[in-house]
Amino acid sequence: METQTVAQKLEALVKLQSIDTQLDDLKKLRGDLPDEVQDLEDEIEGYKTRHQRHQAELKEIEENIKKSKEGIKESEKLIKKYNEQQKNVRNNREFDAITKEVELQELEIQICEKKIKEGKDLVQAKNEEIQKTENLIKERSEHLDNKKKELDGILAESQEEEKRLLAERDKAIKKIEDKALLKYYERGLYAVQPKVVTLLSLRKKLLRSARRKRLLLMNILVVFLLMSTWIHWMKATSPRKQVH
Repeated sequence: METQTVAQKLEALVKLQSIDTQLDDLKKLRGDLPDEVQDLEDEIEGYKTRHQRHQAELKEIEENIKKSKEGIKESEKLIKKYNEQQKNVRNNREFDAITKEVELQELEIQICEKKIKEGKDLVQAKNEEIQKTENLIKERSEHLDNKKKELDGILAESQEEEKRLLAERDKAIKKIEDKALLKYYERGLYAVQPKVVTLLSLRKKLLRSARRKRLLLMNILVVFLLMSTWIHWMKATSPRKQVH
């Protein structure tokens, strides 16, 4: 059974509000660094995926060049074989047929040579893309390391204070006997928060509006508590109807 008075309930909520405000101030000290670190990590991961794709494509191009070279060797063997056969032909028909086979293999060699040339151009272009991506990974990784060091420094300074405030918040929550009131307070703070925040500007806006929203909630809760007390008092003091 609840034993807290309206004044005690308000005092407990004001204490909780004060702790939440201090926690917001700690978050403001970190600024956009947590989001910047996450964005950089996602960006680097994207470059690594691109690098892996380029490497796979390069491997495929090199395999095709290798196959074309093997094709040239095979055609040269066949040409040598057909030239030997021409020395032993019995008539013009056999000679012409072998000559046609030689011409086909010579054409196959030309096609393979063209593929090799195109493949080498692709290899050069792909290597340039790989080098460019590796430079981006290196550059962004260095930037990420600097941001992480900066964030770690701020976290080291504020970590103990945040632990202390979170412990105080747990104690303050336990002192609020009206759990429906606490639920309304918590729901009002977080119900409008998006599930995923991807824009830094939106995060800033939410942090700036946290205090205003909490103050509005406190005003609403004060009115709610006063109305509940007034209704309870009216029921207690109103005369009961006599039954005849």
